[in-house]
Amino acid sequence: SCDILMNEENPKKKIERKMKIHQIPKLKIKYGYKVPIDNKWQDNTVCDLKPCKDYNVGIVCNKESGVIGLDLDFYSKKNEPYDPVNNPNHKLFIDTFGVDFVKRFDTYTQKTPNGGLHLIFRHHQDIRHGQYKKFKIDLRGGHTNGQLLLAGSVFEGKKYECINDTWIKQIPDDLLEFLKTHLFSDKPIKKYTKKTNKNLSNNLVDYQNKYTYKVPD
Repeated sequence: SCDILMNEENPKKKIERKMKIHQIPKLKIKYGYKVPIDNKWQDNTVCDLKPCKDYNVGIVCNKESGVIGLDLDFYSKKNEPYDPVNNPNHKLFIDTFGVDFVKRFDTYTQKTPNGGLHLIFRHHQDIRHGQYKKFKIDLRGGHTNGQLLLAGSVFEGKKYECINDTWIKQIPDDLLEFLKTHLFSDKPIKKYTKKTNKNLSNNLVDYQNKYTYKVPD
């Protein structure tokens, strides 16, 4: 990711370049699935790639691409909607950041076909890639390879939608602290390596229900 520019007037001072989703490396995904077409996709990524009838597209999340993905799937149990009373871990996130946290974080955000949310932030060295079952929060990227389907991609006959097409922001300090305090003390379901990363999409949990709290337009 070319997210750092040199300041010609002061070479020792770095300037952060603004980033939008079209600038982020992407890969081809099998149409209707979450599985990369090419097992060696890390070596075959391009920025100018859009979903079509032949394939889905994945957003590359790693240090090189310059972004991380926060995947929120706040469901109680299979076939049960979000319930803050019986699910204190979900309630804690909402109580901490508010119902309109998408608006608060104001970074590029997608809605999944099943009602989940993908928030894309700039890469941060403290992010740990993994699936955190306790909070139903997955993190993609950090210092290993990950990917999330791009808006327009199709899964189970439904499309991913962009609900906040804006600049990709730095992860807020309070959100990072929340993740460190509540997630990183919890062991991820699986830590992906380069050997297992090609099957990354097969290990994602298929969530079926929608949130009952407001998702901003």
